[in-house]
Amino acid sequence: MLSVALTCASTIVVSLLFGAAMMIAWREFGLRRYVVWWGASFVLAACAHSGRLMGVIMTDPYRLWMLLQCLLLIFSFTILTLGFYRRAGLRARSLFVLVALSIIALGVAWMVSDSDERSPLRFITATTMAIQIAMILLSLRTTQGTALIARSILILYGLYLTVVAIAACLYWSGQAVNDPVFYLIVMMGSPTALVGAGILTLIIIASDLSSELRELAHTDPLTGMLNRRGLMAWANRLTCSDMTTMTLVLADLDRFKQINDTLGHGAGDQILIAFADHLRRGFGPGDVIARIGGEEFVILLPSTPIESARRQVEEVRRSITPAMLSISAGVNVTASFGIVQEIRGEILDDILKRADIELYRAKAAGRDIVMMQGMAANR
Repeated sequence: MLSVALTCASTIVVSLLFGAAMMIAWREFGLRRYVVWWGASFVLAACAHSGRLMGVIMTDPYRLWMLLQCLLLIFSFTILTLGFYRRAGLRARSLFVLVALSIIALGVAWMVSDSDERSPLRFITATTMAIQIAMILLSLRTTQGTALIARSILILYGLYLTVVAIAACLYWSGQAVNDPVFYLIVMMGSPTALVGAGILTLIIIASDLSSELRELAHTDPLTGMLNRRGLMAWANRLTCSDMTTMTLVLADLDRFKQINDTLGHGAGDQILIAFADHLRRGFGPGDVIARIGGEEFVILLPSTPIESARRQVEEVRRSITPAMLSISAGVNVTASFGIVQEIRGEILDDILKRADIELYRAKAAGRDIVMMQGMAANR
């Protein structure tokens, strides 16, 4: 009994530590709400193991404590699974149906079984948790990197729960598994499985935080487009691909300093956001658009000949002023463009320098013009 009590107590402490770590991570790093669900799951797991500890200490109402423990374990796993579903953006209707059926089954088993019979409760609980593990596995859509590690840990956890369910079933039917053997399976596996689940969730939290930081490092906060660093990363991928050609467009809003001075910086920011949205609408989903500084934007057009790019840019240029009328307070907003085609082996900085020359020529020619490699497009 002492060993069981010590195991339960240590499991309670570990559960609370994992729960606290996740709550702190959510609060300090501004993570998404699913981390709160995971933290609450470990707090409930601590409550469940407290129920087991109370059952050991207070032997008379043990079966009642056993029911409470089973319910809390199912609720704990439900919240854990719900966190994975929220992270993946999935609906949890099937999860709620499973939980409702499990609670009904536990209630019926508790009422109809003998006063000393606990195997049906254990079987129902372990089976429900194993099914929830399968549901979590389905929510992890990718099979590489962190998702692969998570799948491996979850599969081991699911196998352990399956062993517990089979052992409970055999114990229930009086075959092969006696009380000491069953307790050995539970007491040895439960803390290990709990620690594995805690490490798994912390790995996923760290991976998601790392992804968010990388995205922030590569994203312009005002427009949501790529910044210069993000553009460099995309350009490296494109130049390493097997596409036939890539055209680069350098765009710059005309007289933007005057717009800021006339309308104010708040209105200037709104014009930058609107211009970014206009570029998104004007180019295709396979094109890469970035804001590399101030009012300067870059568009990478993979597998696009320069003449096709010129026609596309012309359509975008002609529609800028009408698109901005609602927010420009009567000020005509225009932009100039410089277009160049990639030369094999060129790095992005060299391509940008050539595009900057074409953009400078467009500015010198009166602005609101598209220039490409020595020739001007008509207004």
